[in-house]
Amino acid sequence: MTIVTVEEKFKLLGDDGNYYGPNGFPRGVKYVGERKSVGFVIRRGGSTFGANNGRAHDTRPEAQAAADRINARSLEYDRIRLAAIAANA
Repeated sequence: MTIVTVEEKFKLLGDDGNYYGPNGFPRGVKYVGERKSVGFVIRRGGSTFGANNGRAHDTRPEAQAAADRINARSLEYDRIRLAAIAANA
């Protein structure tokens, strides 16, 4: 079962006055130490890179509700799969 969690997502301010993702700074633009929240995202399976799925939710409770639905579907899928394995054993 893949567990999903909720994390706050930020954009970082560059010295050119624009906000970028943590790995999205153009060449020559430097981070100036300021960041802004762009919402809450779902992170799958403990991955630390490229694991934000879907859109950013406006609030943590909205994102948590979406994560709970994903976790419930994953758990149900695992139950069905284990029941099929047990039936064929």
